[in-house]
Amino acid sequence: MRRNDVFSALLALVLGLAFRVSGRAATAGDTLPDSASARSAGLADALSAAPADLDAVDANPAALAGLPGTQVSFQYQRGLSDDAFGSIHVGRPFGSMTMGLALGAFDAGQAVIFDGVSERSVNAQKDWTASLSAAVPVGRSALGLTVKYLSSKLADTASASTLAADLGVQMVVGRFSFGAAGQNIGGKLRYVERSHPLSQLVRAGGAYHLGSDARGAGLYADARYRFEKSDVIPAAGVEFIRAPLALRAGYLFSDSVTSLTAGAGVQFGRLRLDYAFGMASEFDDRHRVSLSAAFGGERP
Repeated sequence: MRRNDVFSALLALVLGLAFRVSGRAATAGDTLPDSASARSAGLADALSAAPADLDAVDANPAALAGLPGTQVSFQYQRGLSDDAFGSIHVGRPFGSMTMGLALGAFDAGQAVIFDGVSERSVNAQKDWTASLSAAVPVGRSALGLTVKYLSSKLADTASASTLAADLGVQMVVGRFSFGAAGQNIGGKLRYVERSHPLSQLVRAGGAYHLGSDARGAGLYADARYRFEKSDVIPAAGVEFIRAPLALRAGYLFSDSVTSLTAGAGVQFGRLRLDYAFGMASEFDDRHRVSLSAAFGGERP
């Protein structure tokens, strides 16, 4: 079988599985679709086609394949509405396979509940996530899988947990790369007597790398289909690198989520500090910071 035929078969598998699990999403558990890193946020999360890139694993688990060495990344995000999100990602190659581990926590902040008699302050929502990823090369293509666990608690009273999976493929052709992924496949959050499917989506994208290194400066494009709203959200990002500084900008073509994004990164040896800023239509600007480190192989 030719390499192009292998990639076409893998792509069809991803799209088929993603469309089989279409459904309506819950209001909770929305931490799962978000890419965690500040670099990804500065590029409007348009990284489903970024190869050998730990920053892209939340968009496409196949991005782990070919990681040049062990990498660790810490992220933190805070919005003006008192919500906060933090996570840690680790990726390491084991022969031809690359494994990844991620832990995340989301806190929506305090809310006041009135029961008709008195008021009390509660935590609006807390989510905890843990995921295990694996990716392998298949010729010029790569196949990746992420299995993740989500635990969610609403208003300090109702709790739920579930398992879900992401499945993705990528292909590199010269300076171009392409990718597709199905995200949050399976799993429902059941609060008391009500079940809420996770926010499921399918995404596909492409990238053009401005240098010979696929992990360097480039142009990125991505489109996401969200089953709960039956809509398509295109996104685009651009990254310029002049060592040790990287500048990024992106745009999400949607009225309901953050639209214009911008970011920057500074390299300090094997450490990289990234910052991203997103201007939301709800006037809740979001700031995200990441610190990445490489141990062996190339710099992050």
